[in-house]
Amino acid sequence: MAITAHRSALIVDSVPEQGAVIKTYFDELGFEVDTITEHARGFECLANNGYELAVVEMTGGKACDFELLQYITRNLIKTAAIATAAQNNSRLGPKALEKGARSFLVKPFAIEDLTRCVRHAIESQKHAEEAERLARRRQQERRDRQIIGSSPAIRSVLDLIGSLADSPYTTVLIRGESGTGKDLVANAIHDATFGDHGPFNAINCAAIPAELIESELFGYEKGAFTGAYQSKRGLVELADGGTLFLDEIAELPLGLQPKLLRFLDEKSYRRVGGRSDMKVSLRVIAATNRNVEKMVDSGSFRRDLYFRLSGFPITLPPLRDRSNDVIDLARFLVERCARRYGKKALDLTPGLEDLLSSYSWPGNIRELKNVLERAVIISDDETIDVHHIQFDAHMTRSAGKGNGGSDELALPLGRPFFKEIAFYEKELIERAITQSDGVKSSAARLLGLSRYAFDRLIKRVDKLTGENVTC
Repeated sequence: MAITAHRSALIVDSVPEQGAVIKTYFDELGFEVDTITEHARGFECLANNGYELAVVEMTGGKACDFELLQYITRNLIKTAAIATAAQNNSRLGPKALEKGARSFLVKPFAIEDLTRCVRHAIESQKHAEEAERLARRRQQERRDRQIIGSSPAIRSVLDLIGSLADSPYTTVLIRGESGTGKDLVANAIHDATFGDHGPFNAINCAAIPAELIESELFGYEKGAFTGAYQSKRGLVELADGGTLFLDEIAELPLGLQPKLLRFLDEKSYRRVGGRSDMKVSLRVIAATNRNVEKMVDSGSFRRDLYFRLSGFPITLPPLRDRSNDVIDLARFLVERCARRYGKKALDLTPGLEDLLSSYSWPGNIRELKNVLERAVIISDDETIDVHHIQFDAHMTRSAGKGNGGSDELALPLGRPFFKEIAFYEKELIERAITQSDGVKSSAARLLGLSRYAFDRLIKRVDKLTGENVTC
Protein backbone atom coordinates (compact mmCIF):
# COMPACT_ATOMS: atom_id res chain seq x y z
CA MET A 1 0.00 0.00 0.00
CA ALA A 2 2.97 2.34 0.63
CA ILE A 3 3.54 4.90 -2.09
CA THR A 4 7.16 5.44 -1.13
CA ALA A 5 9.30 5.60 1.97
CA HIS A 6 10.80 8.71 3.57
CA ARG A 7 7.98 11.10 2.69
CA SER A 8 6.49 13.51 5.17
CA ALA A 9 3.10 15.16 5.53
CA LEU A 10 1.43 17.76 7.71
CA ILE A 11 -2.29 17.40 8.49
CA VAL A 12 -4.14 20.57 9.50
CA ASP A 13 -7.64 19.70 10.75
CA SER A 14 -9.69 21.55 13.36
CA VAL A 15 -11.31 18.28 14.49
CA PRO A 16 -8.67 16.13 16.27
CA GLU A 17 -10.56 12.87 15.69
CA GLN A 18 -10.81 13.48 11.94
CA GLY A 19 -7.15 14.47 11.79
CA ALA A 20 -6.26 11.21 13.55
CA VAL A 21 -8.23 9.17 10.97
CA ILE A 22 -6.42 10.89 8.11
CA LYS A 23 -3.12 10.23 9.89
CA THR A 24 -3.79 6.49 9.98
CA TYR A 25 -4.36 6.57 6.22
CA PHE A 26 -1.02 8.29 5.71
CA ASP A 27 0.68 5.83 8.05
CA GLU A 28 -0.51 3.01 5.78
CA LEU A 29 0.85 4.91 2.77
CA GLY A 30 4.32 5.06 4.32
CA PHE A 31 4.42 8.72 5.36
CA GLU A 32 5.87 10.32 8.48
CA VAL A 33 3.00 12.50 9.70
CA ASP A 34 2.48 15.47 12.00
CA THR A 35 -1.00 16.75 12.90
CA ILE A 36 -2.10 20.14 14.17
CA THR A 37 -5.55 21.63 14.78
CA GLU A 38 -4.78 25.35 14.39
CA HIS A 39 -4.28 26.72 10.89
CA ALA A 40 -2.24 29.64 12.22
CA ARG A 41 0.44 27.20 13.42
CA GLY A 42 0.69 25.74 9.92
CA PHE A 43 2.85 28.58 8.58
CA GLU A 44 5.64 27.98 11.09
CA CYS A 45 5.43 24.18 10.86
CA LEU A 46 5.63 24.21 7.07
CA ALA A 47 8.47 26.74 7.00
CA ASN A 48 10.59 24.77 9.48
CA ASN A 49 10.03 21.15 8.44
CA GLY A 50 9.97 20.92 4.64
CA TYR A 51 6.93 18.63 4.30
CA GLU A 52 6.24 17.14 0.89
CA LEU A 53 2.47 17.14 1.45
CA ALA A 54 0.12 19.33 3.42
CA VAL A 55 -3.51 18.29 3.97
CA VAL A 56 -5.39 21.48 4.87
CA GLU A 57 -8.99 21.54 6.07
CA MET A 58 -11.19 24.26 4.55
CA THR A 59 -13.56 25.65 7.19
CA GLY A 60 -14.87 28.80 5.54
CA GLY A 61 -14.88 30.46 8.92
CA LYS A 62 -12.30 32.51 10.78
CA ALA A 63 -9.44 30.03 10.29
CA CYS A 64 -6.77 31.25 7.85
CA ASP A 65 -7.22 28.20 5.63
CA PHE A 66 -7.10 29.90 2.23
CA GLU A 67 -4.19 32.06 3.35
CA LEU A 68 -2.30 28.89 4.31
CA LEU A 69 -2.94 27.35 0.89
CA GLN A 70 -1.76 30.51 -0.81
CA TYR A 71 1.36 30.58 1.36
CA ILE A 72 2.23 27.02 0.31
CA THR A 73 1.69 27.80 -3.38
CA ARG A 74 3.75 30.97 -3.39
CA ASN A 75 6.61 30.05 -1.07
CA LEU A 76 7.01 26.25 -0.82
CA ILE A 77 7.73 24.86 -4.25
CA LYS A 78 8.54 21.41 -2.82
CA THR A 79 5.27 21.10 -0.87
CA ALA A 80 2.03 19.89 -2.50
CA ALA A 81 -1.28 20.82 -0.90
CA ILE A 82 -4.47 18.74 -0.68
CA ALA A 83 -7.59 20.51 0.57
CA THR A 84 -10.34 18.77 2.56
CA ALA A 85 -13.74 19.92 3.84
CA ALA A 86 -16.77 18.61 5.63
CA GLN A 87 -19.94 17.92 3.63
CA ASN A 88 -21.46 21.26 4.57
CA ASN A 89 -18.35 23.08 3.25
CA SER A 90 -17.99 21.22 -0.05
CA ARG A 91 -18.76 24.48 -1.88
CA LEU A 92 -15.26 25.65 -0.90
CA GLY A 93 -13.61 23.17 -3.28
CA PRO A 94 -13.33 25.41 -6.38
CA LYS A 95 -11.81 28.25 -4.39
CA ALA A 96 -9.33 25.86 -2.72
CA LEU A 97 -8.18 24.63 -6.12
CA GLU A 98 -7.92 28.23 -7.31
CA LYS A 99 -5.65 29.03 -4.35
CA GLY A 100 -3.25 26.22 -5.25
CA ALA A 101 -4.56 22.93 -3.83
CA ARG A 102 -3.62 19.98 -6.07
CA SER A 103 -6.77 18.03 -5.10
CA PHE A 104 -9.92 18.46 -3.05
CA LEU A 105 -11.57 15.78 -0.89
CA VAL A 106 -14.90 15.88 0.95
CA LYS A 107 -14.83 14.16 4.37
CA PRO A 108 -15.32 11.38 5.11
CA PHE A 109 -13.34 9.77 2.29
CA ALA A 110 -11.89 6.30 1.65
CA ILE A 111 -8.19 5.54 1.66
CA GLU A 112 -8.44 4.74 -2.06
CA ASP A 113 -9.59 8.31 -2.71
CA LEU A 114 -6.74 9.68 -0.61
CA THR A 115 -4.21 7.44 -2.39
CA ARG A 116 -5.40 8.70 -5.75
CA CYS A 117 -5.17 12.31 -4.62
CA VAL A 118 -1.73 11.82 -3.06
CA ARG A 119 -0.38 10.29 -6.26
CA HIS A 120 -1.86 13.14 -8.29
CA ALA A 121 -0.48 15.77 -5.90
CA ILE A 122 3.02 14.28 -5.89
CA GLU A 123 3.06 14.00 -9.68
CA SER A 124 1.74 17.55 -10.12
CA GLN A 125 4.34 18.84 -7.70
CA LYS A 126 7.12 17.10 -9.62
CA HIS A 127 5.99 18.87 -12.78
CA ALA A 128 5.82 22.19 -10.92
CA GLU A 129 9.31 21.72 -9.49
CA GLU A 130 10.69 20.82 -12.92
CA ALA A 131 9.03 23.87 -14.45
CA GLU A 132 10.50 26.05 -11.70
CA ARG A 133 13.95 24.49 -12.19
CA LEU A 134 13.82 25.09 -15.94
CA ALA A 135 12.64 28.66 -15.40
CA ARG A 136 15.54 29.32 -13.01
CA ARG A 137 17.97 27.77 -15.47
CA ARG A 138 16.63 29.88 -18.34
CA GLN A 139 16.86 32.96 -16.15
CA GLN A 140 20.46 32.15 -15.24
CA GLU A 141 21.33 31.43 -18.87
CA ARG A 142 19.85 34.78 -19.82
CA ARG A 143 21.92 36.51 -17.13
CA ASP A 144 25.05 34.68 -18.29
CA ARG A 145 24.63 35.87 -21.87
CA GLN A 146 23.69 39.46 -21.10
CA ILE A 147 25.57 42.16 -22.96
CA ILE A 148 27.86 44.02 -20.56
CA GLY A 149 29.02 47.58 -21.12
CA SER A 150 28.08 51.24 -21.01
CA SER A 151 30.29 52.63 -23.76
CA PRO A 152 28.54 54.64 -26.49
CA ALA A 153 29.25 51.90 -29.05
CA ILE A 154 27.53 49.23 -26.95
CA ARG A 155 24.64 51.50 -25.99
CA SER A 156 24.04 52.02 -29.70
CA VAL A 157 23.95 48.24 -30.25
CA LEU A 158 21.50 47.80 -27.34
CA ASP A 159 19.26 50.52 -28.80
CA LEU A 160 19.18 48.67 -32.13
CA ILE A 161 18.30 45.40 -30.37
CA GLY A 162 15.45 47.09 -28.55
CA SER A 163 14.10 48.60 -31.76
CA LEU A 164 13.74 45.09 -33.24
CA ALA A 165 11.44 43.84 -30.48
CA ASP A 166 8.27 44.78 -32.36
CA SER A 167 9.53 43.60 -35.78
CA PRO A 168 9.67 39.82 -35.36
CA TYR A 169 10.28 38.96 -39.01
CA THR A 170 12.95 41.52 -39.96
CA THR A 171 16.15 39.89 -41.23
CA VAL A 172 19.28 41.03 -39.37
CA LEU A 173 22.96 40.89 -40.35
CA ILE A 174 25.43 41.08 -37.45
CA ARG A 175 28.97 42.01 -38.40
CA GLY A 176 32.10 42.16 -36.30
CA GLU A 177 35.49 40.66 -35.69
CA SER A 178 35.82 37.15 -34.32
CA GLY A 179 35.08 37.03 -30.61
CA THR A 180 33.06 40.25 -30.38
CA GLY A 181 29.88 38.47 -29.22
CA LYS A 182 27.77 38.12 -32.35
CA ASP A 183 26.01 35.06 -30.88
CA LEU A 184 25.17 37.06 -27.73
CA VAL A 185 23.58 39.78 -29.81
CA ALA A 186 21.59 37.19 -31.80
CA ASN A 187 20.28 35.71 -28.54
CA ALA A 188 19.50 39.18 -27.18
CA ILE A 189 17.45 40.00 -30.29
CA HIS A 190 15.56 36.72 -29.88
CA ASP A 191 14.93 37.31 -26.17
CA ALA A 192 13.71 40.87 -26.81
CA THR A 193 11.30 39.65 -29.47
CA PHE A 194 10.11 36.19 -28.45
CA GLY A 195 11.34 35.61 -24.87
CA ASP A 196 10.52 32.04 -23.89
CA HIS A 197 7.69 31.76 -26.43
CA GLY A 198 9.65 30.82 -29.53
CA PRO A 199 12.51 28.47 -30.44
CA PHE A 200 16.06 29.66 -31.14
CA ASN A 201 17.96 27.42 -33.56
CA ALA A 202 21.50 28.10 -34.74
CA ILE A 203 23.74 26.63 -37.40
CA ASN A 204 27.39 27.40 -38.07
CA CYS A 205 27.73 27.41 -41.85
CA ALA A 206 31.49 26.88 -41.59
CA ALA A 207 31.18 23.80 -39.38
CA ILE A 208 28.85 21.70 -41.57
CA PRO A 209 30.16 19.92 -44.70
CA ALA A 210 28.91 21.63 -47.85
CA GLU A 211 26.95 18.58 -48.98
CA LEU A 212 25.02 18.40 -45.69
CA ILE A 213 24.05 22.03 -45.10
CA GLU A 214 20.92 21.93 -47.27
CA SER A 215 19.48 18.90 -45.47
CA GLU A 216 20.39 20.40 -42.09
CA LEU A 217 18.61 23.63 -42.96
CA PHE A 218 15.58 22.37 -44.86
CA GLY A 219 15.29 18.73 -43.74
CA TYR A 220 14.72 15.74 -46.02
CA GLU A 221 12.13 13.14 -46.94
CA LYS A 222 12.47 9.41 -46.48
CA GLY A 223 14.44 7.93 -49.37
CA ALA A 224 15.82 11.29 -50.53
CA PHE A 225 19.34 9.86 -50.51
CA THR A 226 21.23 6.80 -49.34
CA GLY A 227 20.78 6.47 -45.58
CA ALA A 228 17.60 8.58 -45.41
CA TYR A 229 15.56 5.84 -43.76
CA GLN A 230 13.01 8.30 -42.36
CA SER A 231 11.99 11.90 -42.86
CA LYS A 232 13.73 14.57 -40.81
CA ARG A 233 12.73 18.14 -40.01
CA GLY A 234 15.35 20.79 -40.73
CA LEU A 235 16.40 23.74 -38.58
CA VAL A 236 14.15 26.08 -40.58
CA GLU A 237 11.09 24.03 -39.66
CA LEU A 238 12.20 23.66 -36.04
CA ALA A 239 12.67 27.44 -35.77
CA ASP A 240 9.10 28.20 -36.90
CA GLY A 241 7.67 30.87 -34.61
CA GLY A 242 11.10 31.95 -33.40
CA THR A 243 14.61 32.66 -34.66
CA LEU A 244 16.99 30.96 -37.11
CA PHE A 245 20.61 32.06 -36.54
CA LEU A 246 22.97 31.52 -39.48
CA ASP A 247 26.45 32.00 -38.07
CA GLU A 248 29.42 32.39 -40.43
CA ILE A 249 26.99 33.10 -43.29
CA ALA A 250 29.85 34.06 -45.62
CA GLU A 251 30.93 30.40 -45.65
CA LEU A 252 27.61 29.23 -47.14
CA PRO A 253 28.34 27.32 -50.38
CA LEU A 254 27.66 29.38 -53.49
CA GLY A 255 25.36 26.68 -54.89
CA LEU A 256 23.04 26.87 -51.89
CA GLN A 257 22.81 30.67 -51.82
CA PRO A 258 19.94 30.89 -54.40
CA LYS A 259 17.82 28.54 -52.26
CA LEU A 260 18.46 30.63 -49.17
CA LEU A 261 17.57 33.78 -51.09
CA ARG A 262 14.26 32.25 -52.21
CA PHE A 263 13.52 31.19 -48.64
CA LEU A 264 14.22 34.70 -47.32
CA ASP A 265 11.98 36.24 -49.96
CA GLU A 266 9.04 33.86 -49.62
CA LYS A 267 9.54 32.21 -46.20
CA SER A 268 8.82 28.93 -47.97
CA TYR A 269 11.11 25.99 -48.65
CA ARG A 270 11.12 22.40 -49.81
CA ARG A 271 12.70 19.47 -48.00
CA VAL A 272 15.42 17.59 -49.83
CA GLY A 273 13.55 14.99 -51.87
CA GLY A 274 10.22 16.70 -51.20
CA ARG A 275 7.55 17.60 -53.73
CA SER A 276 5.65 20.35 -51.94
CA ASP A 277 6.59 23.69 -50.44
CA MET A 278 6.28 24.41 -46.73
CA LYS A 279 5.75 27.82 -45.09
CA VAL A 280 7.17 29.17 -41.83
CA SER A 281 7.08 32.44 -39.88
CA LEU A 282 10.38 33.32 -38.25
CA ARG A 283 13.23 35.81 -37.99
CA VAL A 284 16.52 35.07 -39.72
CA ILE A 285 19.68 36.48 -38.15
CA ALA A 286 22.96 36.06 -40.03
CA ALA A 287 26.45 36.84 -38.75
CA THR A 288 29.90 37.12 -40.26
CA ASN A 289 33.40 38.41 -39.55
CA ARG A 290 34.28 38.51 -43.25
CA ASN A 291 34.39 41.44 -45.66
CA VAL A 292 31.31 40.40 -47.61
CA GLU A 293 31.57 43.32 -50.02
CA LYS A 294 34.93 42.02 -51.26
CA MET A 295 33.43 38.54 -51.57
CA VAL A 296 30.60 39.98 -53.66
CA ASP A 297 33.11 41.74 -55.93
CA SER A 298 35.11 38.53 -56.32
CA GLY A 299 31.98 36.50 -57.12
CA SER A 300 32.18 34.18 -54.09
CA PHE A 301 29.00 35.60 -52.52
CA ARG A 302 25.80 36.55 -54.35
CA ARG A 303 25.10 40.27 -54.49
CA ASP A 304 21.32 39.83 -54.26
CA LEU A 305 21.65 37.60 -51.18
CA TYR A 306 23.97 40.12 -49.53
CA PHE A 307 21.45 42.93 -50.06
CA ARG A 308 18.62 40.70 -48.78
CA LEU A 309 20.52 39.82 -45.63
CA SER A 310 21.77 43.31 -44.82
CA GLY A 311 18.42 45.06 -44.55
CA PHE A 312 19.04 45.68 -40.84
CA PRO A 313 22.80 45.61 -40.19
CA ILE A 314 24.36 45.70 -36.72
CA THR A 315 28.13 46.21 -36.48
CA LEU A 316 29.82 45.19 -33.22
CA PRO A 317 32.86 47.17 -32.06
CA PRO A 318 36.10 45.34 -31.24
CA LEU A 319 37.02 45.30 -27.57
CA ARG A 320 39.98 47.64 -28.16
CA ASP A 321 37.47 50.33 -29.16
CA ARG A 322 35.48 49.98 -25.94
CA SER A 323 38.26 49.89 -23.34
CA ASN A 324 35.99 51.50 -20.75
CA ASP A 325 33.94 48.30 -20.74
CA VAL A 326 36.85 45.91 -20.16
CA ILE A 327 36.82 45.95 -16.34
CA ASP A 328 33.03 45.52 -16.09
CA LEU A 329 33.27 42.65 -18.57
CA ALA A 330 36.16 41.11 -16.65
CA ARG A 331 34.29 41.22 -13.32
CA PHE A 332 31.22 39.68 -14.94
CA LEU A 333 33.24 36.88 -16.57
CA VAL A 334 35.19 36.15 -13.38
CA GLU A 335 31.96 35.90 -11.37
CA ARG A 336 30.45 33.56 -13.95
CA CYS A 337 33.55 31.35 -14.13
CA ALA A 338 33.88 31.20 -10.35
CA ARG A 339 30.26 30.10 -10.06
CA ARG A 340 30.71 27.47 -12.76
CA TYR A 341 33.74 25.97 -11.01
CA GLY A 342 32.24 26.19 -7.53
CA LYS A 343 34.75 28.77 -6.28
CA LYS A 344 34.15 31.75 -4.02
CA ALA A 345 33.93 35.25 -5.45
CA LEU A 346 37.24 36.63 -6.69
CA ASP A 347 38.28 40.27 -6.89
CA LEU A 348 40.59 41.86 -9.47
CA THR A 349 43.64 43.65 -8.09
CA PRO A 350 44.28 47.26 -9.20
CA GLY A 351 47.43 46.11 -11.02
CA LEU A 352 45.45 43.55 -12.98
CA GLU A 353 42.79 46.09 -13.86
CA ASP A 354 45.50 48.34 -15.27
CA LEU A 355 46.92 45.47 -17.32
CA LEU A 356 43.53 44.39 -18.68
CA SER A 357 42.61 47.97 -19.59
CA SER A 358 45.88 48.62 -21.43
CA TYR A 359 45.97 45.37 -23.44
CA SER A 360 44.62 45.53 -27.03
CA TRP A 361 42.63 42.24 -26.92
CA PRO A 362 43.10 41.09 -30.53
CA GLY A 363 40.87 38.09 -29.77
CA ASN A 364 38.21 40.39 -28.30
CA ILE A 365 35.75 39.12 -25.65
CA ARG A 366 36.54 35.49 -26.43
CA GLU A 367 40.21 36.05 -25.58
CA LEU A 368 39.29 37.96 -22.41
CA LYS A 369 37.04 35.09 -21.35
CA ASN A 370 39.71 32.45 -21.97
CA VAL A 371 42.43 34.42 -20.17
CA LEU A 372 40.22 34.99 -17.12
CA GLU A 373 38.89 31.43 -17.05
CA ARG A 374 42.45 30.14 -16.74
CA ALA A 375 43.13 32.72 -14.01
CA VAL A 376 40.06 31.65 -12.02
CA ILE A 377 41.09 28.00 -12.23
CA ILE A 378 44.67 28.51 -11.02
CA SER A 379 43.95 31.16 -8.38
CA ASP A 380 43.92 29.82 -4.82
CA ASP A 381 43.47 33.24 -3.28
CA GLU A 382 40.59 35.69 -2.90
CA THR A 383 41.92 37.77 -5.77
CA ILE A 384 43.16 37.45 -9.32
CA ASP A 385 46.44 39.27 -9.90
CA VAL A 386 48.80 39.92 -12.79
CA HIS A 387 50.78 36.72 -12.21
CA HIS A 388 47.64 34.66 -12.91
CA ILE A 389 47.39 36.08 -16.42
CA GLN A 390 48.88 34.51 -19.53
CA PHE A 391 48.22 36.03 -22.91
CA ASP A 392 48.18 34.06 -26.16
CA ALA A 393 51.55 34.80 -27.81
CA HIS A 394 50.15 33.98 -31.27
CA MET A 395 47.24 36.39 -30.87
CA THR A 396 49.55 39.12 -29.60
CA ARG A 397 52.02 38.59 -32.41
CA SER A 398 49.17 38.83 -34.95
CA ALA A 399 47.92 42.01 -33.29
CA GLY A 400 51.39 43.52 -33.42
CA LYS A 401 51.60 42.90 -37.15
CA GLY A 402 48.09 44.19 -37.77
CA ASN A 403 48.85 47.42 -35.89
CA GLY A 404 52.08 48.03 -37.71
CA GLY A 405 54.25 46.71 -34.87
CA SER A 406 57.18 44.35 -35.21
CA ASP A 407 57.41 40.67 -34.35
CA GLU A 408 60.14 41.49 -31.83
CA LEU A 409 57.97 43.96 -29.93
CA ALA A 410 55.06 41.51 -29.64
CA LEU A 411 57.03 38.44 -28.53
CA PRO A 412 57.87 37.59 -24.87
CA LEU A 413 61.66 37.51 -24.99
CA GLY A 414 62.60 34.87 -22.44
CA ARG A 415 60.39 36.20 -19.62
CA PRO A 416 56.73 35.74 -18.68
CA PHE A 417 54.67 37.77 -21.09
CA PHE A 418 53.15 40.19 -18.57
CA LYS A 419 56.64 40.93 -17.27
CA GLU A 420 57.96 41.51 -20.78
CA ILE A 421 55.13 43.98 -21.41
CA ALA A 422 56.11 45.83 -18.23
CA PHE A 423 59.65 46.33 -19.53
CA TYR A 424 58.30 47.81 -22.75
CA GLU A 425 56.05 50.07 -20.69
CA LYS A 426 59.07 51.10 -18.60
CA GLU A 427 60.91 52.04 -21.78
CA LEU A 428 57.97 54.14 -22.99
CA ILE A 429 57.62 55.88 -19.62
CA GLU A 430 61.32 56.74 -19.44
CA ARG A 431 61.28 58.00 -23.04
CA ALA A 432 58.30 60.25 -22.27
CA ILE A 433 59.97 61.58 -19.10
CA THR A 434 63.16 62.31 -21.00
CA GLN A 435 61.29 64.17 -23.75
CA SER A 436 59.43 66.15 -21.08
CA ASP A 437 62.66 67.19 -19.30
CA GLY A 438 61.63 65.22 -16.22
CA VAL A 439 58.20 66.86 -15.82
CA LYS A 440 55.89 63.95 -15.06
CA SER A 441 52.63 65.75 -15.82
CA SER A 442 53.96 66.54 -19.32
CA ALA A 443 55.15 62.93 -19.73
CA ALA A 444 51.69 61.70 -18.78
CA ARG A 445 50.13 63.93 -21.45
CA LEU A 446 52.55 62.53 -24.06
CA LEU A 447 51.26 59.03 -23.25
CA GLY A 448 47.62 60.13 -23.21
CA LEU A 449 47.24 59.46 -19.47
CA SER A 450 46.08 61.46 -16.49
CA ARG A 451 48.73 62.20 -13.88
CA TYR A 452 47.01 59.82 -11.46
CA ALA A 453 46.96 56.98 -14.02
CA PHE A 454 50.60 57.74 -14.90
CA ASP A 455 51.73 57.43 -11.26
CA ARG A 456 49.81 54.17 -10.86
CA LEU A 457 51.42 52.85 -14.04
CA ILE A 458 54.90 53.65 -12.71
CA LYS A 459 54.18 51.82 -9.43
CA ARG A 460 52.90 48.77 -11.29
CA VAL A 461 55.87 48.71 -13.68
CA ASP A 462 58.32 49.08 -10.79
CA LYS A 463 56.69 46.11 -9.06
CA LEU A 464 56.64 43.88 -12.15
CA THR A 465 60.12 44.62 -13.44
CA GLY A 466 61.81 44.78 -10.04
CA GLU A 467 63.49 47.97 -11.25
CA ASN A 468 62.64 51.60 -10.63
CA VAL A 469 61.62 53.81 -13.53
CA THR A 470 64.39 56.34 -14.17
CA CYS A 471 63.00 59.79 -13.58
